[in-house]
Amino acid sequence: MLYSSANCGSGKTRSMIQLISINKDFYNGKVIFVQPKKENLLESESQFKESGMTPYIIDEDHLTEEMTSVAKGLYSYILKRKIKKSDVLLVTHQSFLKHMVNMGKITNDYYVVFDEVPQESFGEFTLSLSTNKDILLKYIQTAPSKNPDFFVLKPIDRVQMNTCMTAEGEDEINDKLRGLFEKLLDEKHYTVEIRKGVWESFKKNKRNGRNNVSFITHFYMLPEIFDDFLDVHFLSAKFEESDIYHIFKELGVQFVEKKILKLQYKEHKNTTHTFIRYCMERDFSKTMRSYKCLNQKTIIQNILDISRLNMSPDDKQLLVLNKDMIDGDFKEYKLPQNSELISSYVHGLNGYKHIHNITFAASLNYRNTQADFLHDRFGLSYEDIDKSFLFSSTYQAICRTSIRDKHDDSYRLITVPDYRSAVYVQEVLGIPDDRVSSLENFMFLPEQKQSGGQIKTHKQTKELTELKRKTKNIIISECKAFKDFYLDDENRFRINLLNGVSTYEVAKYIDFKEPEDILDFFENESKFTSNDKHKEGRLAWCCLLLSDRNEVDGKKFGAHNNHGYTCLMFDKDSSETGEDLSFLDCASWFRKQGWSFFMYETYSGKGNFRVVLPLKHAITCEAHELLTKWINKRISTEAGKKGSVFKWKENSMGPFDDSKFNAAAKFYLPNHSPERTDYQTYRYKGNIFDPCKELKGKDIKVPEYMCQKMIGLTTHKKKIYERIVNPAINAVLNTSGIKQTHDELRDKKCKEQQEKFLLNKSHDSLGELVRKMTFWERKAEILPFVLMNYRNTEEMKNECEGWVRKYANMVTCSEKFKWK
Repeated sequence: MLYSSANCGSGKTRSMIQLISINKDFYNGKVIFVQPKKENLLESESQFKESGMTPYIIDEDHLTEEMTSVAKGLYSYILKRKIKKSDVLLVTHQSFLKHMVNMGKITNDYYVVFDEVPQESFGEFTLSLSTNKDILLKYIQTAPSKNPDFFVLKPIDRVQMNTCMTAEGEDEINDKLRGLFEKLLDEKHYTVEIRKGVWESFKKNKRNGRNNVSFITHFYMLPEIFDDFLDVHFLSAKFEESDIYHIFKELGVQFVEKKILKLQYKEHKNTTHTFIRYCMERDFSKTMRSYKCLNQKTIIQNILDISRLNMSPDDKQLLVLNKDMIDGDFKEYKLPQNSELISSYVHGLNGYKHIHNITFAASLNYRNTQADFLHDRFGLSYEDIDKSFLFSSTYQAICRTSIRDKHDDSYRLITVPDYRSAVYVQEVLGIPDDRVSSLENFMFLPEQKQSGGQIKTHKQTKELTELKRKTKNIIISECKAFKDFYLDDENRFRINLLNGVSTYEVAKYIDFKEPEDILDFFENESKFTSNDKHKEGRLAWCCLLLSDRNEVDGKKFGAHNNHGYTCLMFDKDSSETGEDLSFLDCASWFRKQGWSFFMYETYSGKGNFRVVLPLKHAITCEAHELLTKWINKRISTEAGKKGSVFKWKENSMGPFDDSKFNAAAKFYLPNHSPERTDYQTYRYKGNIFDPCKELKGKDIKVPEYMCQKMIGLTTHKKKIYERIVNPAINAVLNTSGIKQTHDELRDKKCKEQQEKFLLNKSHDSLGELVRKMTFWERKAEILPFVLMNYRNTEEMKNECEGWVRKYANMVTCSEKFKWK
């Protein structure tokens, strides 16, 4: 499939029309030009006529006496007309997807140009049925999905399901099921999937708060929908950000970009007098519209009121609202003066470019369930999901204004509802920071809400207990986000080694593939001897470190620079109370738990030691604090003889140094003097500590101060990705003060693998070399390196090329880490 991606208003459509007219001998009158709305068709009709073409619009407004319907009109055009080279058929997205994709082989020699991506590429069905689950189970069965967390839904009997497609209004239940059943019956063009957990709950007739059976499923378009056409060419602004691009690519489609040569501009340069304002820092959503602000107005009303700040009464603006507001009678809202209402779906229209100002007040977020499906099923990041729908619609609407005219650099005001939208618009339009401002002071916003309710002072025990439960669930959900977190193509854990004691710098960092590899490292380091207790380069911080000065306290190696712990460590110094935990009792207790761990004595001497407890995956700093304190408290009374209580200090909860349970805790690697002969270590290989499993235990309590700090956070995957995973990825890419560009990281990883290969040249190591260098996008360098450093023979060349072909379609670093 072909695509051409360029900025809004740069002339993609006009350039394509000119291209078709110039090459009409090639297309031979067999072009289908597909656009979002009827208004777009009328604009294109005029442009095609100017180019000497013969455009035919077939929609409800352009039916002849012979055409009793759009479907008959389209069939008549394909089968009965006398073809001329200048012919071009113009249809809407809706007509094409409803009628033309089902015409079969009669369209096999037609070229399709899709102006803007179709909205039908992905969607959700949410059913809440008051009747029994059997209403659906007698029609639907499950089949395996390519993703193990989902089922594909299919009809049990297509004929039986089709009997439910009654006329609208004839049967209430059939009306509810029609959209879902249409997609299930059209299984050549769409796939419908459901989460396994949702399906199992549905089968159990589990009812929601309204005593209804909830059923949430998702559909996505298949590339096969275009099989009956010769070729398909998508025209779109930011096509690489669209749902259809991500989904089709995941389904194996190879997209080829075709540059459009005669564009009006490649970037927006008429923005020197353009200003962006945003109404709030928090993300705007449809449910927030009706929230009451401190001035007793709703949030949406305040947005409408402030939209005309710094405008004169004569200044006209475009106003973008959700369809339900536009279709309403506006009794609940007072619209700002001199504002022209437009839909959020206004692709490619030129009729508004005399207007300079715009307020985008529509909320176009995907539902959480939709975003989670795209993330879990197709691997889209939540940032990509926002770009594919909300941000692209915002940008399209803004480009209906005078910004569409490259010669018009008028003073203009762009008002968007939230900060994230402002950041995106600022990036695509190239607006400097000094022309982006907040209007939040004029919004009179209530305090940030949590789970639909305002922040409360938690005085009652019941309320506090519930808050602690929610906080713990958030912490566990955040840790689960690390389960599939990788530093690169194979490593999952990192230890940073620092120089200095009070002033730090990074000596190096070490990455590990498996948890036991961390214990191997510490065990090997226990052989190190030195006469310097604080030997440089041996202060370990087991975390994902970003050593830029953080915005909270300005530190480079403080708690706020830690974006995830990769290992638990405990430090036991001599007790001030005389209740000392011995090396032997400590080792015995950890072994009883069945966890893999390593212990080593510190440089200070006998009786002082450290414990290294690797994790199944990285965890958050809050989880680290809960788990280390929990283990410290348990070992205090469970180790040693019955009745023993071990404490580091009088007010301590256990024998370990409680100053090391915070996010900035660092520990020296094993080190002892050369003269010492009784240095103790102990290694036990058991089960790897599972942080999420242990956090679920009832005896791990969340302190109130941690609850207060996390008020307003949710377990939604998108939000967790933004506050946990994104910072962790950033820490990995700019780790430990050793900043690297993507290319520098690629070169470093390839060089490491090349060195490994040179130490062990074999068939298998050659395959691993090819796999790694392909992942790090250095495929072109593989063959020259192998022939120069291994054997320069035809046989070796063939073997190497065989490995290259094997890994040709593997996921690369740019795809895995969402690099641009």
